[in-house]
Amino acid sequence: MLRRFAGALAAVCLLSACDPVDDPAAAAPPKFKAPPPEPRRTDSPGRDTAQWLMAWRELREQLAPLEEKLGSMQKLHMENHFDSFLGLDPETLGKDQLCSIFHFLERGYFTVERQILLHLLQRRAARGGEGTISIPVEGVGRLRDRIIAAMQRDELRIVDLETAIEFYSRSGVADISIPQSMSQEELGELRAAVTGMMDETREKIIAMDAEIAGLRAKLFGGPVEIPPPPPSPQRETPAEPAEEVAVPEEGLFPMEEAPAEDAAPVDDLPLPQ
Repeated sequence: MLRRFAGALAAVCLLSACDPVDDPAAAAPPKFKAPPPEPRRTDSPGRDTAQWLMAWRELREQLAPLEEKLGSMQKLHMENHFDSFLGLDPETLGKDQLCSIFHFLERGYFTVERQILLHLLQRRAARGGEGTISIPVEGVGRLRDRIIAAMQRDELRIVDLETAIEFYSRSGVADISIPQSMSQEELGELRAAVTGMMDETREKIIAMDAEIAGLRAKLFGGPVEIPPPPPSPQRETPAEPAEEVAVPEEGLFPMEEAPAEDAAPVDDLPLPQ
C-alpha cells in the first residue's frame, strides 16, 4: 500500500514540474490579429491608355514655358495702368512725357489687352460647342475618355497663350528713345499729334469695351456691365477778356482842388462803388 502511494506522489510531482504555465521557457500563446483588408484591385491601364497618358504629360510640359513668357510680357502692363494716362492733358506735359506717351500710343499699349480678349472671345463664339469634349466626372466613363478631354482643354489653352504672346510681341518691348532737345515748333507738332492719337484711342476703347461686353453676354449669359469710358483731360476754357472801362479825361478821381499834402496818395484810396 505504501509503495502505491509513493508511486502516485512521484507521478503528481512530475506532472507539476512539467506544467507549461510554470515553465519560463514555455512560449506564450499567440495574440489574435485581425486579417488584413483585401487590397482594392484596379484594372491596370492598357497599352493604349498608357500612350495617351504619355502624350498628355508631354502636352502639359509645353504649358509652363508659355505661361512664364506671357507673364513676363504682361509685367509692363501690370506695373503701368495705361488707361489712366489718357486723362492727362498734352498741353501740360513736357518733352519727355510727350515722347513716352507718343510711343505708348504708337505701339498700341492702350488697346493690346482688349484686342487679345476680343480675339479670344470671337474665336470661342465661332467655335461654339463643336469639337469640344467635357471632362467626365471621376468614376464615370473610361479613363481614356477623361484623358482625351483634358488634352483637348490643354490644347486650347496653349493656342490661347500663343495668341496672347503674338499680340504682345507686335506691340514691341524695345526701349523708348527720347531726343535730347526739340525746338518749339517740333514740340508743338508732337503735342498736336499726341492729342489726336489720344482722342482716337479713347473712341476705339469705348467701341471695344462695348463689343467685349456683348460677346460675354452672348457666351456666358446674364447682363454684363460695360466699363466706364476712359478718362478725358479736363482742359480749362480760356477766360473771356474783361470789358474795357472808359476812363474819363479828368481821371479816375476828379477833384476841383488839389489834394492836401498830408492826404493819402491816390493809389491808396478805395475805388468808388
